[in-house]
Amino acid sequence: MSKYLLFGGSKWYPSGGWNDYIGEFDSIPQVLAHLNKNKFDVDWIHVVDTATKQIVDLENSRGI
Repeated sequence: MSKYLLFGGSKWYPSGGWNDYIGEFDSIPQVLAHLNKNKFDVDWIHVVDTATKQIVDLENSRGI
């Protein structure tokens, strides 16, 4: 399993849980590259660090 799991969805019609799963990545730069490359129709995203079980704050992680 990769370290970071990306979830996203609509604020009005979220699928919920794993149904909002977009992908998994080994680093924050990979997550950001994927988000920049693919234009998702989502209102929100969560990136879960599987090691800490916490949602990553992308604004403070751009230097990682």
